[in-house]
This record gives sequence, structure tokens and C-alpha cells, in this order.
Amino acid sequence: MYFEYKKNIPIVAVYNYLEFFYTFLNRAGNEVIFQERRHKGDFGLFWISDKKLLFVSAPINDLDFIRSHAGLEQTTVVYPNEPSYFLSLDILHNPNLIQLILDYAGEKKAIQLIPYATTREFYLLVTELETKYGITVILPESPNRENLWVRDYIGTKSGFRNLTSYWLSESSVLPFGIVAHDDLQATDMAQWLLARGKSCVVKADIGGSGIGNVFFRVDELLTPNQISEKIKNNKFLRGGLVVAEQLITSSRSLSPSLEMYIPPAQNGLPVITYLSQQLFDESGRFCGVLISKDLSKHPWYPVLTAAGT
Repeated sequence: MYFEYKKNIPIVAVYNYLEFFYTFLNRAGNEVIFQERRHKGDFGLFWISDKKLLFVSAPINDLDFIRSHAGLEQTTVVYPNEPSYFLSLDILHNPNLIQLILDYAGEKKAIQLIPYATTREFYLLVTELETKYGITVILPESPNRENLWVRDYIGTKSGFRNLTSYWLSESSVLPFGIVAHDDLQATDMAQWLLARGKSCVVKADIGGSGIGNVFFRVDELLTPNQISEKIKNNKFLRGGLVVAEQLITSSRSLSPSLEMYIPPAQNGLPVITYLSQQLFDESGRFCGVLISKDLSKHPWYPVLTAAGT
């Protein structure tokens, strides 16, 4: 059965993007990245419904314009005066922000709490609301605490490769790739792929949005030293596993993505919530998505649906 939000229980949303990606982004030690990402809270405006209390890390640019043109007048936006990279902890440690949640919960003392990403810090906030303030917290989009490791594991490149290769019998579903222990080993693997006429991309095992990806194309004719320098100078490839993967090019720049709801065990099958076309710039950096029902009319859609489910 596909889940439904409970219409009579207030919705509180937490746009904790930085909280989820902090460990990865902090590899570069670049404040510019953090400042840029702080202001992506406008995405949260469009979550779920108009009527909600939305926590973000910084003021949303052109908030009044967006609300008036998108029919979001009932969305209340709140942010901490002194934000850190951990929005859940900012809320937890600020009595005024906690009080806003208590007031929003009303007499029933219940909320539906929706994060950008469920994190360990987010669960600290949930525990505080439940135990200290007696709030009933419903988490319709979060995994059980004891299963959070599953989301974290499949969110890595190596974990995704391991599980999908087990679930899907067709070898053509995933491009050929190798998991390296560090950037030095990734350099050897990239050289090995290029020597066999295969363009490749080297990416950090954790992370997202294409940040830190390094592309190597056969026609560039790079020397081993040049390959080594490009990988060694990329701060995002340090401090963890690295994946060297064959680069699959597309003449149509097509990168479809299924978004799915995965219900608890014994409570039905996964359900596709929407299909999108992912957009990337020339460096491979993620730029957003286009959503359209027309995408489902393409001949590849049934294959993608079968693989996704």
C-alpha cells in the first residue's frame, strides 16, 4: 500500500542538506561550498503541501516572490540566527525553535516530521521531541533507526554496485567499474582503463551532485603523470574509497532517474513517485532535474521501471 500523509496532523520539514553531506564537503575545507549549499533551502518550499513549517539554514532568496507565484502562502519558513552545518542540532539546542514546533503541533501534540535526509543528528532531535516534550513524531519518509545503515551503505558507490549487481542479473545494467582503496590506486585503475581504450570517470565513494568527479577521455592522450596530478589535486577524492568507472556517453545527454517510496517490510512493494531527467553541466556537476510525464513514453521506460523495482 502506498503511504499517505495524515491530513489532520501538522507537517514540519527540515532541509538538512549540509548535515547529510558535511563529512564529504568538508574534505575540501572550502567555505564557499558551504555558503553556496546553505541557500538551497528553497527546494523545501515545494515539498509535500503548502501548509507546513519549514526549517532551513539561511534566508531563502526571493521568498515572497516564490510563495506568491507558487501558491505557497501557508508555508512558514524559519532559520536559526547562528546556523551551523547541522540544522537538526541547531533546532535541538535552540529553545525558541523547539517552541515553534510545540506550538505548531497543537493540542494533539503530534507532527509529521520530514527531513531532506534522515541522519543521526536528526534522530537526536526526534528523541528530544518525543521524550522531553511528549510530542508524537511520525516519520513517513525515514527508515527505522536500526536500518539507517542500509540507506548509508547503498548511498555509497561501492555499496550500490555491490547490491545492484546482486539484485540485477543483467551485466549491462552497470558500467564496468573498480573500487580503489585510495587516490593512488584509483590513478593506476584509471590508467589501466584508458590503456584499453575506455574513457572513465573517477569519483569519491561518498558524496553527491557530481562534486569531485574527474573525467578522463581517451582522445585527451594524457600522460600517466597528468592523470596522477588531476586525481591527487582533487581534495574530494581523499580520505576514503574511490571508484574508477567506465564512462558511458550519450548522444542525447539522457540521464533519467526514478524516485521511489520503499515501504516497510511486509507492507507492499516499492512505488515510483515520479520520473525525472537529471541535468549536468560539462564538468559533470549536477544542476537539477526536469519532471515530465512525457518521459514515461520512451521505449527505455519499462526497462528502467523493472530495474528500479
